[in-house]
Amino acid sequence: MKRLVPIFALLALFFYACGDGLEQKEETDALGFRVEYKVDPETGLKEGALRRYDPQGNLAIEENYLEGKLEGKRKVFTPEGKVIVEENYKADEFDGDYITYDSTGVISGKGQYIDGAMNRAWYRFYPNGKVQEVVTFVDNAENGPFREWYQNGQPKASGAYLNGDKEHGKLHLYTEAGQLERVMNCEVGVCNTIWSPDSTFVAPEGVDMTMPEVLK
Repeated sequence: MKRLVPIFALLALFFYACGDGLEQKEETDALGFRVEYKVDPETGLKEGALRRYDPQGNLAIEENYLEGKLEGKRKVFTPEGKVIVEENYKADEFDGDYITYDSTGVISGKGQYIDGAMNRAWYRFYPNGKVQEVVTFVDNAENGPFREWYQNGQPKASGAYLNGDKEHGKLHLYTEAGQLERVMNCEVGVCNTIWSPDSTFVAPEGVDMTMPEVLK
């Protein structure tokens, strides 16, 4: 007479064969934050999605791992479930788009990481969605053109930074009505006025008096 395999054993084999072979983990810290994630039993490294919940059970963070390192998109949530930060990773380093949102869900800033560092154009936005500032970054430091606007959409300032938050070269400043207020010449953060409408300064030949185009 043949022995019959117990039904629960068959079910166990079925779920194991259909699973990903990873061990499910759950931890709660002293503050009541709970983390759920999976571990490769052979390497002991995190694999796949990790979710962190606040003491009230609300999803706070959602991220992904590959061989124990952050990989792909990472999201940070408000207790109400709205995304306030979207990050991207490659092998535990920032890589790709980085976006922040205010409490109402409106985008407040965005930029891009390349090889773990802030590069290219980074933007800040007003609550009404209009651009407040756009700055060029190179290796985590302001380097290159920047533009600023008032909340009404009128230009506020335009110039360039060198090795951080230091204006360098021609700096144009505008009134909230959009009128050019002052032109300055800057040397690594030290600026001197070279033109203003209410002084004896005269715009030197070749000085650009218009607001440059938005950075791309």
